[in-house]
Amino acid sequence: MKRLRLKRRPLVIKNLIVFVVLSFIYYMIIQNYIFGFSIFNNVELLTSLLRQNLLIIILSILGCFWALNWFKYLEWFFIFFALTILWPSIDFAVSHYDKVVLLSGFIYAVFSIFLFFIIKNEKQKALYLPSYFYNQIGKRTFYPLRVSLHLPDKTIEGDLTNWDESSCFVSFDEDVQLKGTVILQMTFDDVLFGQKAVVTTQYDSRGYGFVFKPDKKEIPGWDEFFSIISDRGYQNG
Repeated sequence: MKRLRLKRRPLVIKNLIVFVVLSFIYYMIIQNYIFGFSIFNNVELLTSLLRQNLLIIILSILGCFWALNWFKYLEWFFIFFALTILWPSIDFAVSHYDKVVLLSGFIYAVFSIFLFFIIKNEKQKALYLPSYFYNQIGKRTFYPLRVSLHLPDKTIEGDLTNWDESSCFVSFDEDVQLKGTVILQMTFDDVLFGQKAVVTTQYDSRGYGFVFKPDKKEIPGWDEFFSIISDRGYQNG
């Protein structure tokens, strides 16, 4: 199965990597608290602890790698990762009735759940969902929503295959290599709409996901176009 490629990494990926690093630090601080003295001043004890927690190290490395590559089941991996990090805190807090560890564990759990929904919401955006198979023959959408893109040497057109309030996915009529910021134009009921968009994902040699940028509106933009097609009953994805 064809895998979606990131042409530009969204901010949520940077947040995920920061979360992984801070989770590892949090885990080590909890271990330090459980031992009752600073393991960071004892190289032998710190080395021993790291050896005993190879799973945490491996999961942290995998978390960073899969975040950078936008792993298909990323949100579920991070739930497993967070539970693995959190378990020593829960075990210690319950067995020792420690309110400090319990409170820190609760705060970490809240942030983990919040991050889970951020990832889930991000992955449901249109730019990550082409809504067609890469080897699909013929038209890739039921709706006659056409998009044009003006390149320095030519103009290419394509079908709008998925869309939401701030992004869209387009399958062009021919192979094309895109990057950076472009201007997408759409025509509906003889009205021209257009707005700058950032190339963010690529599915095959013709399919690209775009995120629209705020722009000075010389002509109606994506917001107006999205509102009109929504009112007309066009359903995305």
